[in-house]
Amino acid sequence: MLNRLNPLAKLAIVCVMTVAAVWTLDLRVLVALLILELIVIPFMGLNFKSVVWRTAPLVLIAAIVVLTNALFSGIAPEDPEAWVWAWGPFTLSAEALVTTLPIGLRILVLSIPAVLLLGTTDPTDLADSMMQHLKVPARYALSMVVGLRLLPQLRSDWVEQSAALRARGVDTRNPLTAIRLGPSRLVNLLVFALRRATRSATTMTAKGFEPYAQRTLARESTLSIGDACAVVVTMVAAVVILILL
Repeated sequence: MLNRLNPLAKLAIVCVMTVAAVWTLDLRVLVALLILELIVIPFMGLNFKSVVWRTAPLVLIAAIVVLTNALFSGIAPEDPEAWVWAWGPFTLSAEALVTTLPIGLRILVLSIPAVLLLGTTDPTDLADSMMQHLKVPARYALSMVVGLRLLPQLRSDWVEQSAALRARGVDTRNPLTAIRLGPSRLVNLLVFALRRATRSATTMTAKGFEPYAQRTLARESTLSIGDACAVVVTMVAAVVILILL
């Protein structure tokens, strides 16, 4: 199972897929890379519901990006009788969708490995691996751990904001109201995150987490042959796809 790989190996796999996706906008290459990722998903140790829950927002974002670029591309079909929809500055044709489809596929190829692989990784294990093998300073590694640990708290803050607004008579389920209040609610989330980061830094300093002190590691992170094989196989597959297609 890929979820048992060393966190550093997972990070290397994500970097390989990122480089391959950024390398080209060729539709065939991006489709092949996406198929490769879909084949690997069953080996990540996640159930179907969890995979759908994690990837559904990515698919929605990619679809919105493709549709937005297609609407404003202004690409007209070569055949005048081809299907075209136009309304004011908005024009949509099959050629425009085909032209902008690689952008959405690139978003999926870039985001799916990061969300699924790193989403199954414990932040502490990732920090230990980076400090031991990449010699990342403990100050930055521990900051990353704290940030990843507190990331789910943003969802709780959003839910609390919604409850407070509903208690004041504001219907947050109304799409127009949600759009109107969206920027101010995002600013509130930023303020909450900064305050929580300040409290976390003060707490860590009080517990002896000096920023430049030499630290020992309680757990040893090892890189196995399986980790190296997973990274090499990913690199070979990406290179073969880029060369053949």
